[in-house]
Amino acid sequence: MGLGITVGHSGEQGDLERLLSASERIRGVYTGPPPDGLGGGRRQHVEGYRSLERQAGLARDRGVRFEVTLNAPDVASGDDAPWWKELETQVRDIATTGATGVIVCHPFLLDLVKQVSELSVTVSTIAEVSSARAATRWAKLGADALVPSVEINKDPEELARIREQLPGVRLVLMVNEHCLGGCVWRAGHYLCTASGGRELDYHFRCKSEFLQRPWQVLANNAIRPEDVHRYEHLVDEIKVLGRTDPIDVLLERVAAYERGSWAGNFVELLDSRLARFIQVDNPRLGGLLDKQWACDFACEACGYCEGLFDSRGSDAIVRG
Repeated sequence: MGLGITVGHSGEQGDLERLLSASERIRGVYTGPPPDGLGGGRRQHVEGYRSLERQAGLARDRGVRFEVTLNAPDVASGDDAPWWKELETQVRDIATTGATGVIVCHPFLLDLVKQVSELSVTVSTIAEVSSARAATRWAKLGADALVPSVEINKDPEELARIREQLPGVRLVLMVNEHCLGGCVWRAGHYLCTASGGRELDYHFRCKSEFLQRPWQVLANNAIRPEDVHRYEHLVDEIKVLGRTDPIDVLLERVAAYERGSWAGNFVELLDSRLARFIQVDNPRLGGLLDKQWACDFACEACGYCEGLFDSRGSDAIVRG
């Protein structure tokens, strides 16, 4: 049967209907909150609580979890009472829609959700949980599920430690993140998004790195559809990104990860805009995960991904 799939969606009811019909392996869907409260890690919202209620009903009818992102990393300090009172109201309102859970990246917020609702709580990858010790702390606070930092996607030993220590926590692996491996702009980008700032500055810096050294699309933290089966003993589900992309693009990605194969450009699975400039023939990347599972990620000294990229000739080109 393979791992279950969690997938984000745009917030449009028609998109959700298509998504829920796309795969029997979809176990959970998530979307952004209404725009009048704490946001999510992406600049994406739904129209309001009535919209959430309709969508939660659709998911419930299919036996699928429905989660709302509250994972913007701009949570106030614990003594900011008026701010927290507004957030408590937001959590209670989400609970009335029939949503099954929320996605958070802040321990104060996890506490609040557990105190005022029966919602399940998934710890976002934005929390950057990269060790079994950190994962255990979140579990003790009441986390029901956890999306580890993408920085340990290629570290099966650490994932195995988390699995062993937290058998009752649902582990979800984000498989098609398009960030640079070890991205230094990542934390600032999320904060900028949360505060409504000019996030294009971060996109430009990140994407310019890829365009200058395109082999880095092979050295990031994404996992190819062909390799997902190797994580079946380590996690419960995979998380497929694309809720801010057109629904047809998202459906293609879900199909690829369900199938366990992708015959096209590897970069299309990660970032369809970047794929206009960088093309890497995915079927020719067999063996990449074997190398990376044993890698110390000293990329400048290693040169493996750069050599693999260059060796593909016309199948790995940068389009000007």
